[in-house]
Amino acid sequence: MKPLIAWFSWSGTSERTARRLKELTKGASYQIRRDPDYSRDYRTCADVEAKREYEQQTFPRLREPLPDIEEFDVVYLVFPIWWYTAPLVVQSFLKSVGPFDKKTVYVFANSYGKDRRQFEDAVETVRKLAVGANVLPGLYNDDALEEWLEGKHE
Repeated sequence: MKPLIAWFSWSGTSERTARRLKELTKGASYQIRRDPDYSRDYRTCADVEAKREYEQQTFPRLREPLPDIEEFDVVYLVFPIWWYTAPLVVQSFLKSVGPFDKKTVYVFANSYGKDRRQFEDAVETVRKLAVGANVLPGLYNDDALEEWLEGKHE
């Protein structure tokens, strides 16, 4: 089976990581998208839309169709850290496509902040929502993607 690279990106940083993972692993790619899309204005997106979702724990609707998770045994989940953890749109994805029985999920998160606790919190959030998966940390701010893939799990 091919791996799935499931990714969410607002600014393009996580998208670059996802594209590089797709190229290196020859996996399938799925863009996680909110319905409706987030505002392209940073302040509106971050300080209004994403903040409201986080504070109210409101899981946004996703665009269809969702991938059939049964087709994959490994999922690379790529996203930016928003409000100190995985964005609610990523959490919606995890709730919508599971269960993840006998799958391995690697978390790749990007943030302008250097506080690794945000990454650890995001991994824990994914563990709670990816029911049945073996959730493992991938990379935080993907500085050594090729090296990580060469030495990771296979």
